[in-house]
Amino acid sequence: MSRMVLAVLGCGTMGAGIARAAAASGISLALYDIDLQRAEMLAGSIPAWLDRRDHRAAGHAIALSVHTTIRSAVRGVDVVLEAVPERHEIKADALREASAHASEGSLLATNTSTISIA
Repeated sequence: MSRMVLAVLGCGTMGAGIARAAAASGISLALYDIDLQRAEMLAGSIPAWLDRRDHRAAGHAIALSVHTTIRSAVRGVDVVLEAVPERHEIKADALREASAHASEGSLLATNTSTISIA
């Protein structure tokens, strides 16, 4: 059985927390942020974060990849989770692009802390 892969679109506060929680559960990650350095910093911090929490002892070695486009981040993943800035048009654009390039059967999800779901 292959390991689940989650694409996290947006590596700010919410995206980073989601990525760490997924990594702690053994889920491999494809990270994308418009700021490549932010995505790289998150990817670089996750192994040490897992070590400090002793998740590695459970055999949870995960794959981490950083992407420069949404298209490449969502290719072949099981779940896409959008966590871009809290602006409707930015979220809609990210989900539209993810939907256009994600594999058939991939689950697309969105995250918000301030935008009404209504």
